[in-house]
Amino acid sequence: MNRYVVPAAAFALLAAASVLSAHTVDSTSVAYTGELSPALLQAYERDLGLNEQQAREAIGYENSAATVEQNLQKLLGDRLAGSHYDPAIHRLVASVTDERSAQVARRLGAEPRFVAHSGRALADGMAKLNATAAGSEIAGWAIDPKNNVITVSGVTATAIDAFVAEAGVPQDAVRAEVSPARLVPHATITGGIAFNINGSSRCSIGFSARTSAGDGFVTAGHCGTSGARVTIGGQAAGSFSQSTFPGNDWAFVAVGSGHTLTNQVQGHSQPVTGSTESAVGASICRSGSTTGYRCGTVSAKNQTANYPQGAVRGLTRSTACSEPGDSGGSFVSGGNAQGTLSGGPSNASCSSPSGAYSLFQPVLPALSALGATLVLS
Repeated sequence: MNRYVVPAAAFALLAAASVLSAHTVDSTSVAYTGELSPALLQAYERDLGLNEQQAREAIGYENSAATVEQNLQKLLGDRLAGSHYDPAIHRLVASVTDERSAQVARRLGAEPRFVAHSGRALADGMAKLNATAAGSEIAGWAIDPKNNVITVSGVTATAIDAFVAEAGVPQDAVRAEVSPARLVPHATITGGIAFNINGSSRCSIGFSARTSAGDGFVTAGHCGTSGARVTIGGQAAGSFSQSTFPGNDWAFVAVGSGHTLTNQVQGHSQPVTGSTESAVGASICRSGSTTGYRCGTVSAKNQTANYPQGAVRGLTRSTACSEPGDSGGSFVSGGNAQGTLSGGPSNASCSSPSGAYSLFQPVLPALSALGATLVLS
């Protein structure tokens, strides 16, 4: 998680900014033609290695891939063994185990790829891992759609092997990711700006939202418990009305009258007008009160994070870097809200992002659980 505690050590999600391989431009493609701010273009150049023309190409193709992915999920269900956006071919790659599913993928515009493990098998493996107590040496686990395995992260290979064996998941369905870093939470009405909790810690606003009880914003649950007082810019703003952590990592902060809700995210040129989920492999950007505006790619979905406070399930993994105090901040792709920052490796930083990553709570299940709707205008 990414919560910054004053003056003690903070908890925050970190992520390495990855550079995409050379992105060729197809003259027949449909590039995004809307306005892109200088800050977004700078982040795409710095974090993804894309110039403006390449960024517009990527956004256009990724929007199409997100629609294809949603349609595939509806038609194939667990016959779909995962999917990801491949910038080399500008298409969604659909992992399948049978020709009938491959035909559906082709018809919808995806590139089918035959794999060994079905979507049901990988989901069963995740369920077994989620039902098994993980020790402190295990950081988390998630389905890796590109490699058709479940990636389990931990401090040592021995700890990973023991955890997988105890869960009863076949070894050929698992890839071990060994890293000395353990996960920690990060916590430090425009998305990405700072707010303080009970005068002692700092987090970042996710998205303006409304519930039947009134106005407010969504953020990370680890940032504060129900009833915790919130200030913005030194002024009393409201309090946490709902908060869940661990298990999930979402919260709603109710604000008082006089606060204007917006559908803007700090540093992001496009207003938030929807919540269509981006595919694995697609570019994504985040905004937080410590590191500002950063971009990366979606690398995994439905990840379980094993924090010291307990496991959090259903997170999405990204290569966009973050640091303590960024927790709760906005993840966006084009005009679509994606989620709020949860956490990441304790030893990561945006100044030295190699090997870092960030985890965010997808916005749609959070909104559903909180009974909230995004402010879209």
